[in-house]
Amino acid sequence: MKILFDGPFQSVPKSGVLLYFNLLAREFARSNIIYFSRTYSKSIQWNGVSTPKFKHYRPHKLFFHLEYIWFKFFGPKHFDVVHTIEYSLSPVGRYFVKKGAKHVITIYDLIHEIWGAPPNLYNKIIREKFYKESDGLLFISNSTKHDFNKFYPEFSGYPNSVTYLASKYTQSSIPTYESRKPNFVYAGSREGYKNFNLALEIFSLILVELPNAKLIVCGSPPNENEKNITQNIRNSLKWISFPSDDELKDIFLDSFALLYTSSYEGFGLPLLEAMSNGCIPVARNHSSIPEVMGNAGVLLDNDNVDQSINELIQVFQNTLKHEFILQSGFKQASKFSWSKTASDTIILYKSLLKT
Repeated sequence: MKILFDGPFQSVPKSGVLLYFNLLAREFARSNIIYFSRTYSKSIQWNGVSTPKFKHYRPHKLFFHLEYIWFKFFGPKHFDVVHTIEYSLSPVGRYFVKKGAKHVITIYDLIHEIWGAPPNLYNKIIREKFYKESDGLLFISNSTKHDFNKFYPEFSGYPNSVTYLASKYTQSSIPTYESRKPNFVYAGSREGYKNFNLALEIFSLILVELPNAKLIVCGSPPNENEKNITQNIRNSLKWISFPSDDELKDIFLDSFALLYTSSYEGFGLPLLEAMSNGCIPVARNHSSIPEVMGNAGVLLDNDNVDQSINELIQVFQNTLKHEFILQSGFKQASKFSWSKTASDTIILYKSLLKT
């Protein structure tokens, strides 16, 4: 099968949508022809993944046109599927869709619809028009599919499939209980609905019972406001700016729990990444969280956070409870794999090609 991922290629993406397509491409390239419509890296053929033979620069309009010319005269003559990375078709993607390729869109979450967004990020009319151009839809969780059908019921009859994400880490052997430190991790964005303030509140409660606990915050460097609001726990706080994948893995391996306090998630990939490395996820009970985490962590009771924290501390102090949850986390994380994500995605592709 010839598949065009319509959007930018990055050989080592950190997270998010580009990581999703990078890992899908790795799986697909084993037995399919895979192209990305543009690249910001030096022209390469990476593990069977191809791109135009030049980098994309500004002005975008010019380079979109150059990529269109390259594909029209030098690239493959057709694709079976165009799978868009962004919420629009590039001139290259549109060209191959007009030539008969099936157009597939992945819906990651409904954050813009639920929480609002400026017009440059979300316009309902433009978004609906884009969905109408598709032949099939992929959802990264049943929760996301449910939310999508609530906001866009007119598309509920489109061919679709739920294809879960997976951890980029292979599962580690579980460290011994004795080596586990009272380290807690916060990883990723700290803005808005991610509820970093709630993570700080939870950690402050933990410090009362575990005064030697540490909170390791991974992501962007702290801003002035964050420095101010964490003054009272600064001696128990460690900031690690943009850790590499290997560094983050080591942090998970050396930590007891991940504080994942977001108010909404389309999937919640850090939950799997933590469980894969023997780090217990602690998250709020909403959206896709129970679907991904299963019974392998601690769900926060929004009405009684203190009780949830007490349960978490009991897990830390009780070897048997700790080992049971770690094993449950490994078992839950093992249900998700990129090979399964790829095979489920191919099933949708093939079903569309039959129509």
